[in-house]
Amino acid sequence: MQTKTCRSCQKELPLEQFPKNRDARKRRGFTYKSECFSCHAARNRGYNRRHKRRLAKKRRLYYLANREKYLEYMRQYNKGYRQKHRLRLKIRYARWLAYNREHVRQYQQQYHRKYRNISPVITRMLKDKGRLQWETYLNPPGPSPEALAEDSKKSQELILARRG
Repeated sequence: MQTKTCRSCQKELPLEQFPKNRDARKRRGFTYKSECFSCHAARNRGYNRRHKRRLAKKRRLYYLANREKYLEYMRQYNKGYRQKHRLRLKIRYARWLAYNREHVRQYQQQYHRKYRNISPVITRMLKDKGRLQWETYLNPPGPSPEALAEDSKKSQELILARRG
């Protein structure tokens, strides 16, 4: 088993504990970086912490420049993930629902209290989801506009008869 000494922690470790240096390929394969995985990760964490704003700005600019490509990639990824892990997601949701049944019940009650007084007519139509109900809402039953005009004319004649 070959070993190498980490330049940061000065420990002698097996080569599997060092990241591969893909930039410096040689004829016989590749070389290993001079820091072990744990020291390399610690150094990267420090860099990311110190340059948080700069890295966030860089990610944001990349996202804005490649928004459509990124969104399409995420759509495909999420679709594939859901298909691949369908059973796992169902189990996770069932477990979540079992632990949060009271929370879900309270949310549903709040939702019902908030939206129950919308309009009884609209609520009824939303429940029935029928074309007839929408037509009834748009053209309510009752006297036609001509009948209303005739009633209005009669009432005006009565008013004039009382005055005169």
